[in-house]
Amino acid sequence: MVGKDVIQKMTGGVSALIRNRATAAIMHLIGSYASDVLAKSQSAKDERDARSTIIAAVAKAAGEKAASDPEVVDRMINRLAGAEVRKQENREAVAVEAIEHLSEATEEIDQTARNVDEDWLNIFGDFAERASAESVRDLWARVLAGEIRRPGTFSLFTLHFISLLDAHSAALINKILPWVVDFDPQRL
Repeated sequence: MVGKDVIQKMTGGVSALIRNRATAAIMHLIGSYASDVLAKSQSAKDERDARSTIIAAVAKAAGEKAASDPEVVDRMINRLAGAEVRKQENREAVAVEAIEHLSEATEEIDQTARNVDEDWLNIFGDFAERASAESVRDLWARVLAGEIRRPGTFSLFTLHFISLLDAHSAALINKILPWVVDFDPQRL
């Protein structure tokens, strides 16, 4: 699992600013940050209580349905569990690759920018969790690394466009993306 300490260790060769941005963005992406945030306020307690009530109602309804057709419920649970595990694995693979790209980068960073926008991260996470092909994961990782270095670089439109790419198209874009995101005039 990718935790805060792993991120800090893997980003040891980058500036403290990038390390802090990367930690915040990646912890948001993989979900480890949510429990810390939720535990800090009364409104979070109220939200947890409301979720518990909803979960109890869903569990009751699911129990009634399971009694009438347990095989369907078993298949649904297996499908949902498998899908969620794959999504988490994809998110974590993108996060690890983004850390690697951050460690390799030589470009200048935006010292004045704040952390990556939370709404941007929410949308990014929805797209990144679907990336199972290596080339697509790498593309999402490069985007995340670029956004961590310079928040505001990739618009929501760009994220949507990237989400439409297949593995072959992503591999082609990965060949030119370093020229765009990690521009190094010495490569010319």
